[in-house]
Amino acid sequence: MAVLSPRIQITLGLIATITFFGTLYSYRNDTYLDTSNPLLAALPHPAHGHSLLASKKNILNQWFVKKAWGWTSLAFWAVWLTAPEGSSVKDGFAIGRWLGATAVWVLFVGWFFGPSLFDRIGDLSGRECVVILPSNASSGGSGPAAAVAAASETLYSSLTVPAKFCLGRVRISPESHPALFAHTPQSMQATTSHISEWTANVTGSVPRFYRGHDVSGHTFLLTLSVLLLVDHLVRARRPARVATVGKGSGIVQHTPPSSPLWLVSLVGSWALVGLWMVMLGATAVYFHTWEEKLSGFLIAIVGYFVSQYPFDPTPISETSTTTTQMQDVPPKVTKVE
Repeated sequence: MAVLSPRIQITLGLIATITFFGTLYSYRNDTYLDTSNPLLAALPHPAHGHSLLASKKNILNQWFVKKAWGWTSLAFWAVWLTAPEGSSVKDGFAIGRWLGATAVWVLFVGWFFGPSLFDRIGDLSGRECVVILPSNASSGGSGPAAAVAAASETLYSSLTVPAKFCLGRVRISPESHPALFAHTPQSMQATTSHISEWTANVTGSVPRFYRGHDVSGHTFLLTLSVLLLVDHLVRARRPARVATVGKGSGIVQHTPPSSPLWLVSLVGSWALVGLWMVMLGATAVYFHTWEEKLSGFLIAIVGYFVSQYPFDPTPISETSTTTTQMQDVPPKVTKVE
């Protein structure tokens, strides 16, 4: 089937290689951050000071990866809209391929008859809604390394609260929700004097889900995006099937001229694929355990194949422009006087 075409096999091999060797490097050099551990995930990555990609707040992550499906969709439709007349990318199934992949993204990340599938996986694996306590609840030291050490030495560096506070992203503190802190020891109750400082820290006052199996959303999203875009862009490179009836010369196949906008769309889309590959490598090196990256990778692959097969069920040659192909997709015929 076409979804297992050489272009997809090569792309899958490249993604798997980046993820495998990035993960291997992260374990050999202890560079990965266990994002399911609330005492670690709430802190800056230890390598953020000397590596831009290790920081969750870097511009590539904030403006591109967190909005990856929007950028991927923009590139997909920009290529489709500017492609020459008769281009293979305009085969009538493009909207189906995009809708199929978008449905996979929505079901796993956004909504599946309520919570998303990733949320349901987290619930089944024992995730908890946790609020990180102010740094003054722990004692001694400063900086990320000292904070990790301090947190590991105290039993009350985090607090588990009802899941509704995570689902609603409700900001909490000893002042706004005293019942949640009613049975905490005196050392924690003393943090009420630092409420204003704590409330200014989004990580410290808005509970998040931790523990359980935290599927790597970056690995899932970037893998799905790369597969969809590469397939789309390779289709766009095929010669357009347009024919002309000449005087006494029969049907002559030719390729319509490409517009500058189409070329810009192609270059920009391939650049986006390159960026997704780089950020996929950054995720493999700096974030998540190997199990979480593997699950994100496998879910993306299965989701891609299932969503694309109905819209591309028959193999299509990558380079052939034979008469048989022209019969499968009737060319537009223009009569030349």
